[in-house]
Amino acid sequence: MPGVVVDTSVWIDFLSPHKEASVEIQKMKRLVANHEVLVCPTVYQELLQGIRDENRFVKVKDIISLFPMLKPDFPFIEDTAVDLYRFLRRKGITIRKSNDCLIAAYALANDAPVLFSDRDFDAICDHSALRRY
Repeated sequence: MPGVVVDTSVWIDFLSPHKEASVEIQKMKRLVANHEVLVCPTVYQELLQGIRDENRFVKVKDIISLFPMLKPDFPFIEDTAVDLYRFLRRKGITIRKSNDCLIAAYALANDAPVLFSDRDFDAICDHSALRRY
């Protein structure tokens, strides 16, 4: 399944009516136009659980549901995330949000790059096979 995993950090900016058009938002617009967005279950959860307004929740859920959802491959994905987190710790790198390793594991398992605006992904990309979009 060709496409790009989009991290929660970019989704939040993309869906914010008050955000200026960053490089990541411009890339996201191209991905949406070309139907290349892949949704990771972890991103789906992170994005939706943070929405307080019910109308906005329904609207965002409808939008994100338009894109293909990556399928979990238990326990492979979790083991990959754990191994990645531990590998980085041994290198002296602490990932602030362990969910980022889970998102990276989904991307790695699907040979997909990640679009992000989160420095943890910089470290993951610099020390693993994860690709930046």
